[in-house]
Amino acid sequence: MDTTFCRIAGLQGRSGRARREGCHHGIHRMANTPSFTLSELAQAVGGELRGPEDLVIRQAVPAGEGGPHSITFATNEEYVRRALASDVTALIVPTQAPALDRPVVAVDQPRMAFGWVLNKLDRPLTIAHGVHPTAVVAESAQVSPLAHLGPYVVVGEGATVAAGAHIHAGCFVGDDCHVGPESVLFPHVTLVHSVTVGARCRIHSGSVLGADGFGYSMVGGRQFKIPQIGRVVLEDDVEVGANTCVDRATCGVTHIAAGVKLDNLVQVGHNARVGAHTVIAGHCSLAGSSTVGERVIMGGQTGIADHAEVGSDIALGGRSGVMKQLMEPGQYMGLPAVPARQHMRMLALMQKLPEIVARITKLEKAQGDGEKA
Repeated sequence: MDTTFCRIAGLQGRSGRARREGCHHGIHRMANTPSFTLSELAQAVGGELRGPEDLVIRQAVPAGEGGPHSITFATNEEYVRRALASDVTALIVPTQAPALDRPVVAVDQPRMAFGWVLNKLDRPLTIAHGVHPTAVVAESAQVSPLAHLGPYVVVGEGATVAAGAHIHAGCFVGDDCHVGPESVLFPHVTLVHSVTVGARCRIHSGSVLGADGFGYSMVGGRQFKIPQIGRVVLEDDVEVGANTCVDRATCGVTHIAAGVKLDNLVQVGHNARVGAHTVIAGHCSLAGSSTVGERVIMGGQTGIADHAEVGSDIALGGRSGVMKQLMEPGQYMGLPAVPARQHMRMLALMQKLPEIVARITKLEKAQGDGEKA
């Protein structure tokens, strides 16, 4: 075991441990805040409990912060150091971690265990059962009696809303749109037309799915709009971040496969296709008819050109660009995207460009002087 990690275990660093019951960092804790015991946590995540079974946890905090009945997770020495320097109540740590001076739950995957904590402590937006009196539902729409429609929701002609769906205030579910079971549309989501949302999807506020794709044709020096009459399909377990747009296909389908996660402010163009379990960070843009494979990771501000194709199991660093095809699994960076190691070598050489130019200029001058002589 790493000796540095062991030394950290001896840190005391627990100054400032005033117990501010009911309030921490100026945030009022509501009386109905969810809670659990460390024994419940250990049992749920298959971890080893090193501390009192009945210790109650009521809040999750980042490493380095604390408060009464709080818990954090630490996957390396630095985060353990931060946690032990705070007044956090308990920690989630790797199974190989040494004994610490706090109660801990030791697990193989602390981050996943902390995810259980966050889910347990989450207080989702409230929404009443059934259809709110201010909601407007078209006669031909089909809304399950087990669905939840909040204030001022609009459901268009031919639309369906499945059992367990939560559609919050101000959402628009347009004609021929379908919302699957247990899916959540947060306030002010817009499904414009012919959008299918699968089961257990989460669409965050301000997102627009099914707006017209960006299609125009230049005729006689003027731009003429090409009608966009296709659909948008989201398979099961897709999450769409706030203010993200997925455009309707020109014809056919703009397709987002199962388990895809789109960050805030992502643009998916008409007829684009995104493979299963791909993750796309904020400010990325997929142009029309582009294709992204399965299990792809796209860093922020990455762009995929129209009709370009990205294969499966590829990671693209932030601000990368794919202009044509990129099919070999691996890590890529740059514009156009090249293997990450090659890109890093290119960056290193760029730092030396002024020196290289100066040397070349000096050599050319010396050669010119020699020819004159």
